[in-house]
Amino acid sequence: MKIGSDPTTPAFGRRLAVLRLRRTAYAMLSEREYDSLKTGQRIWFGITTSFVDVNGEAEFAVGRKTYSKKYDVYSIRLLPIIDGVPHKGGAQFTLFKRAGGDVSLGHGGMATVVKSYRLR
Repeated sequence: MKIGSDPTTPAFGRRLAVLRLRRTAYAMLSEREYDSLKTGQRIWFGITTSFVDVNGEAEFAVGRKTYSKKYDVYSIRLLPIIDGVPHKGGAQFTLFKRAGGDVSLGHGGMATVVKSYRLR
């Protein structure tokens, strides 16, 4: 028996709480939504990174799309909207789609936690 798999132990309750948290703590685009993004399209994310915790949502414009043959990863650069204009400077936000269809968001070289998103 694995540690924490016995329902009578406190570790089981902690493990169950972590699994529930993982299911509800974040949302991410589906592979179909990722593929449908067009350059210039607006997308809003409620995110948490080590740099910033956005209360509400941050607005981004979809930038260029790239593909890495070496790592088999598609990526889309997201440009933060500042005063209604896409801003190219600062740490980059990037959407990644890996071979298995997993979509994730990165800020600079680190991952982010996406609390919510919406497309327009």
